[in-house]
Formats: sequence, C-alpha cells, structure tokens
Amino acid sequence: MFAYMICSTIMGGENPKKEKARLRKGITILVCTPGRFLYHLQNTENIGLSRLQYMIIDEADRMLDMGFEREMDACLSLIKRRCGSKFTSEPGTFYSDSIKINFISATLSSKVQALGAKLMKSFKSVGFVDK
Repeated sequence: MFAYMICSTIMGGENPKKEKARLRKGITILVCTPGRFLYHLQNTENIGLSRLQYMIIDEADRMLDMGFEREMDACLSLIKRRCGSKFTSEPGTFYSDSIKINFISATLSSKVQALGAKLMKSFKSVGFVDK
C-alpha cells in the first residue's frame, strides 16, 4: 500500500477560496497561522478533523506576544467541539488522550504556562537548565 502525504499552508494574505479547495481535498500536514485557521474553522464546513492525531503549536510565546491568545483559544474550542469524543469534558481545558499535543515555546512566561496548562494535563518539559 502506498500512502500519500499532502502538506499545505494557510495564512493571511492568500486567497481563502484556494485554501478552502485544498482543505476540502484533504491535507495530511497543515501549517497555519491562528487567525486564518480560525477563519476556516468558522467558515469552511468540510474541514475533516475526525482523523486528527497530532497538534503542534510552535512559537507559542511569539503568538501570545503578538496578541493571538483569543484566536488560539477559539481555534482550540472549535476543534474540541468538532472532535468532542477525543477530548475530556473538563471545561476550560483541551486535554486529549488520543491527540498528541506538542507545545513549543522558547520562553516560559505566565501566558505560555497558562495556555500549556489548558492543553496538557501531564507533560514533559525539554530544554536547557541554568545552573
């Protein structure tokens, strides 16, 4: 059996109609900005999230510094609503036993720690330790 891996990006500045067409066809790996992903979660009906297994939030500290906290929370809430069986029912959290969440940040500010606490119940911190 031959498996195809389809990668795509969606971000502001692109034509949303072209992005919708790519999303409807199916994407294995999606790299996106929070604002544009939120747009598609709210306006593109045929985004298939039933096979969602991995969620990687990279540069979380920078996204929060740039003011995308509300968009990130809204995206996570919509994903949880669409894939409810994969998440716990605990309000205000996005814990999942079946979705692997990778949360990547260069710094551990209070905002980053608060968002991480919503995403992960038990986690491993990997990085450098100052002595």
